[in-house]
Amino acid sequence: MGILHIDVAHRLHERWAADPATADLVPYLHDGLRTGRWDREYLDTVGQMHDRGPSRWPPEQVAAFGWVNYMVMRGEITQIRIATGACPFPDKERALNQQILDTLVEPFTAEVDPGQHNADCDGRLSWSRTVISEKSTGVPYFADPDGAPTPLRAPKDVPAAGIPLEIGSTLPSRTLLHLGEYGGVARWPYESTVVRVLISSGFPKRPFRSLGDEI
Repeated sequence: MGILHIDVAHRLHERWAADPATADLVPYLHDGLRTGRWDREYLDTVGQMHDRGPSRWPPEQVAAFGWVNYMVMRGEITQIRIATGACPFPDKERALNQQILDTLVEPFTAEVDPGQHNADCDGRLSWSRTVISEKSTGVPYFADPDGAPTPLRAPKDVPAAGIPLEIGSTLPSRTLLHLGEYGGVARWPYESTVVRVLISSGFPKRPFRSLGDEI
């Protein structure tokens, strides 16, 4: 038995590959990762592997990215951007990362797990009152006639709550699992001065989908 979120991603990839209607989906996504269809900040939010860029993600991680991206584009996942003013340090420098996150604007606070002993995340991000997130309306527009379509966005209120925090590298499949289990995840990738929050549309009453039912 492997790691749960990786096993889930493998099942998703296998299901897509076995269905003629979706068999070309992972190759299509991989081509987009290779040619720069999505900006690097967004990709690093969904997943960031320490030893390879998105164009070299294994198929199951491409599938996990595709599922998250599908939900984002449909407006089933909303987003919040929080400036940190600095990039994260490596995992061993948790105290330094905590010092940076201690400067987050209100109502956001973050706690970095000092040891991460058997933890499934690096810490927790919370907000003490309702905040406004952005969601896709599912309606695309072309900001650049030669560019890829960008979805129109609309605001959405998110009540006070807390979600897992992932700092630095993480797999797209772990992002997918956090969304499925907790309804949200906060990502602070390496080389980024922004914490980007992903929240499911049903948060905090329910996760976006039951992974066991969907995959």
